[in-house]
Amino acid sequence: WFPIMGEGYSKADSLHRKSVSTGPRTPRSPTNTDGLVDYKRRERIQHILDAATDDQSKKAVRRALSLERSPTISPLPSPRSIDPSISKDYMAMRNLLRSSTNTQPNKKAIYYEIADGSTDNSSTTEAKAPISLGYHENSTSVIAASSDTSAPSTPPTQNNGSEPDIEDLILETLDKLERLPRDDRVTFVASLAESFPEQLRAVRLKIESLYDSSSITDEASTDDPWYWNSRFQPLIDKINTADTSEDRLETYAELSRLSNDFLQCATFYGQMIISEAALPPSKRTLQPLNAGGALGGLKYVTKSILFKFAINDSDLFDSDDIAAKVAGHDLKGLVRYSNVGIPGAYFPMMALIDYLGYRLQALSLLPISKQTIIYGSDDGGNTIHNDVPKFDEWMRLAAEKLNLKPHLVGLSGRDAKLLYSCGDIEGHQGFDGRFYLLDFSRSFPPFKVNRGVKRGHLFQLFRPEFVTKYKIPLCSDTYSGFVADNQKEHIKEVEEATEQLSKIITNLAGDLNSPNGRNLLREISLKTLLHKHGINLSFMGHLRHLVQSLTLKRIILIDMIARTAKHILNQLLREQMKKHRIGMQESFKVVVINFMNELFGESEEGTTFWNTTLKKEINHHFPDGLSSFELGATYNLRETICKITTRQGDLLPYLFNTFLKMTGIKMVHADAFQYNSSFQYKRPFDETDIELIGAKVKHTNIVATSMGFYLKQKGEFKLGEDSVRLLKMAVEKFKEALERNMNDKITLRELAHTYELLMDREAAAYNYKEALALDASDPETLQRYAEFLQNHAPNDAEENFLKSLELDPSNIRCLQGYSAFLYAQNRPEEAAKFEELCRRFGNFANFKEEEIYENEARYQDAEFSSRNLVPAHRTHWSTKEGSARAKDDVVCPSNWKWTEPWTIDLAPGKVDADGWEYGVYWHCPEWQNSRTDATFVRRRRWKRTRRVREDETALIHESDPTIRSGILEKEGFWNKAMKPRWFVLKKGMLFYFRSREYSHPQGMVSLIGSQILTNVPAHHPACDRADRNTFIIRSGVRDWVLRTNSLTEKEEWISALQANTINARSSKNS
Repeated sequence: WFPIMGEGYSKADSLHRKSVSTGPRTPRSPTNTDGLVDYKRRERIQHILDAATDDQSKKAVRRALSLERSPTISPLPSPRSIDPSISKDYMAMRNLLRSSTNTQPNKKAIYYEIADGSTDNSSTTEAKAPISLGYHENSTSVIAASSDTSAPSTPPTQNNGSEPDIEDLILETLDKLERLPRDDRVTFVASLAESFPEQLRAVRLKIESLYDSSSITDEASTDDPWYWNSRFQPLIDKINTADTSEDRLETYAELSRLSNDFLQCATFYGQMIISEAALPPSKRTLQPLNAGGALGGLKYVTKSILFKFAINDSDLFDSDDIAAKVAGHDLKGLVRYSNVGIPGAYFPMMALIDYLGYRLQALSLLPISKQTIIYGSDDGGNTIHNDVPKFDEWMRLAAEKLNLKPHLVGLSGRDAKLLYSCGDIEGHQGFDGRFYLLDFSRSFPPFKVNRGVKRGHLFQLFRPEFVTKYKIPLCSDTYSGFVADNQKEHIKEVEEATEQLSKIITNLAGDLNSPNGRNLLREISLKTLLHKHGINLSFMGHLRHLVQSLTLKRIILIDMIARTAKHILNQLLREQMKKHRIGMQESFKVVVINFMNELFGESEEGTTFWNTTLKKEINHHFPDGLSSFELGATYNLRETICKITTRQGDLLPYLFNTFLKMTGIKMVHADAFQYNSSFQYKRPFDETDIELIGAKVKHTNIVATSMGFYLKQKGEFKLGEDSVRLLKMAVEKFKEALERNMNDKITLRELAHTYELLMDREAAAYNYKEALALDASDPETLQRYAEFLQNHAPNDAEENFLKSLELDPSNIRCLQGYSAFLYAQNRPEEAAKFEELCRRFGNFANFKEEEIYENEARYQDAEFSSRNLVPAHRTHWSTKEGSARAKDDVVCPSNWKWTEPWTIDLAPGKVDADGWEYGVYWHCPEWQNSRTDATFVRRRRWKRTRRVREDETALIHESDPTIRSGILEKEGFWNKAMKPRWFVLKKGMLFYFRSREYSHPQGMVSLIGSQILTNVPAHHPACDRADRNTFIIRSGVRDWVLRTNSLTEKEEWISALQANTINARSSKNS
């Protein structure tokens, strides 16, 4: 699932940081020619300096140094799966395998023994009865012989050469098994056991016993039925309360490892459950259970995971595809509620596993029962709960953010209760004291019901992006029987919202029809574009009908065909499962190959399939997707696609790649089918072309985000191709997270930074702008965007630096970045002031190393020289990024002094004896320490250290006496959760520490000119979370929300703060 580490991976790899440039640099004059009005700019700078000196909080010391170092995170474990090469039990069990499933008649009985791998001392003296599988004479079927002592146990005699030697067959089979992909070995055991289904369960049980002892759950205690939940929830708490980027990254790494283990385990058992879906319950390895719920399907529990089958077993819908869609809504609702930021609410880990045409839902077991429910209903609306006022208030806050309408819920008017969500959502107060929320499949309102669709109100739901932006709140239970009042009003509002959605589709089509319409799909996919506007994919046909551009029509058509083909294939796979009653890869490969040949091959059967079945299904899934002319019997849809070549290439290979991505099918040589001519055969594929019918797994955006953070950080530490590979994987994970929640500014910001590391400036700029469009007042995004712009658009960069510092003058990383920017602009005196702030309030280093690069180039068969440089690319002396800078341009500020002259950096192993490193071109991702025929540029680094003068090193607050200290709860800047911190009040300053044991403060609140609000105003954003022990310090541009444990303590703190505020103001005036 997360194959980024090989067995030879070493933690030492994390010691190497990748040096990545952010694209070509435009040389500029060392003088400042910015277009800002100098007076206004200096006025803003002075205001920030004053505010930062006397005002605002200071971030933790680690964050202050985050530009100069990055945390080292232990690598993910290797992918955990059963390794047959090291398991004796597994090796012995492979004796079940035969070289062919086509058994020859009249074959003599052949017996294979399954060795018992038990280490139970009580049974070591007893001979174990072998399990025998015999080919009986005059029979083509394989049956299980008795395992008692009367069963033949003698090995077969050697044949005279007319038949292959049994030992050779076994060795050949084992050799082939070793060459299979790692993920396919377990499935291969089952596929070759197809001829003896009675033994399959024994094989499965044996595998499960081995799996129990594998490393996936080696840390799990048998006494902990909530293994995953008890480890997942503390990590979410750590992310929500993290104050520094280092803490956040470390927690994301832990979460990534835990999520990887959960997904590995869920996928393994999910495939097992699905492959036995058609067997009688008594024949299955895992027995289904009754866990309640009307729409959940069959349920299984193993390894602290609850599996819910998304099948139409109760005839609620028209097909299993719709049941799978309901499970998808459950994941979508969980993502939205978990990202709202409900204080005190917790959520399960969840994954959706699509395999062999079925969908399975995997959730971490929670410490709840039927007796712990406090909100919603778990019995189809017969009993409605709203028992805890605090939880009800949290749901009200969530409904406001999601734009959901409160309504009375209950099957009978007398027992109806006001809920802020759908009636069948469940809130529980768990055995561990946490409040849990689950069952989100109907979190969002349905659009106008189609009377021809069976129970359409359960799955034809508005997108969250549409609901949150709609003008009024909408009711989730509009068409359900849960509504106890005003149902006609709810229906009218939903119908009006459906009309508004139709207008949005029309407006989007108009934008696509404009001259710049094609640019809308340049940075994002069609799916992302639709979801961004709150449009369901089922309306793709309506959009295509309104679009005029032939190119865009073709792009939409390809997507519709691929999705329709996926639905058809899933139906065929389910029919195959019901026919053979067991999920064998080989038999399913035949189904997949036959379908793909019909879809992509050039044959009469394929033409008939395209012109009848495919057209009909496209029109069913995407109404108005095909015009009346295209639906006509004379219109050859496949031939039209084969004749078209676009900027994306030939359309048939584009359809082929899209289809593989959607279905999880892995081809051995997928890159061999890149042209329309590759499909000009009647049967372009055979069974050997399929490597694996894999499982497609979807999960929550927090999982994808954590994996993206981890991969991005590893990519920054790596060099060359390894770095690019990891960063590209991080991009995919961030995109995956954004598919679940497109309004996640943090993920957008990290995606932009990853593109920046990959030197894709256009994509980086797009995502930075998207993040700022969501929150233009986020200081960290402004600071990152300023750093991105500083070498290419210095005017815009300085504007964003100033905006960030005006919002948060204590952002030490921004102070550092702006200081470096001012040095690069040859404004050392201004830069020194910001550097001084970093040094004072962030324990900034008293030493700083300046650097400059000497550059040379050569032509073919020539020597390196600075005379060969092209000024547009590099000057003789420059910064690392390429901006022109001479040694004389590096000025030492007045409060610093040089400690050494300029010297060459002779980094061992990275440069040659003279300090040169060689590259193919200036922005190549990896530099070498020796010259080759392919290297045409070289550079070497000169360095010089300066330090702060002795009389400038004292911190301003060290000598001030402590007036008051104690623990207060503080509202976070990004996450609004209240976190306990140790506060120390000194003259004019209120410092806060992570705990009493820490020596360096996390931040500081200036009391100079501040205002103390004893109560939270009704219009304040924190009003909903405040109680009578809450008060506010209004300082500069930020309100500090604090809370004490009692009213007496609150009065004492306010008295001390007010007195100190007056003294501080008097001191400032004097």
